[in-house]
Amino acid sequence: MENSQKNSPLRKIISSKTLFFLLIFALLFFLVSLVREMGQQSGQSITLRETENLVRNMERENERLVGRLGQLQSDIFQEKEAREKLGLQKPGERVIIITEKDSQELSFEESEDTPGLVQRNEKTAPREEQSLFSNLKNWWRYFANSVR
Repeated sequence: MENSQKNSPLRKIISSKTLFFLLIFALLFFLVSLVREMGQQSGQSITLRETENLVRNMERENERLVGRLGQLQSDIFQEKEAREKLGLQKPGERVIIITEKDSQELSFEESEDTPGLVQRNEKTAPREEQSLFSNLKNWWRYFANSVR
């Protein structure tokens, strides 16, 4: 019986060199496939992390822009912009524009075009040359001269 087990066809196939090389080839094939799959998963996880970071950054930027939009749409901001950039005013308000003359004396006149006091300066110099005194000093001179 021992002889029959040693010479059985199954025993010959299992001990053959061809089967050994086929098994080694299959094992190498599976190992290469496994390594390739792990590399793809690693690359995909890196891409996923980069995309998640990008989404977080875009959400932060979106929140910042929504806040800025809310600020720009507020009545206070719109009124400020209308006053500063468009020169608008509320009913009953008077606009005063202060500039300087060469003699450093300020004169103001009521304008028909703009309700309020506007300084008239015959020799209008560029803005850089007119800024000899600060705005605070100009207001001080205006109120100090009007008290006398």
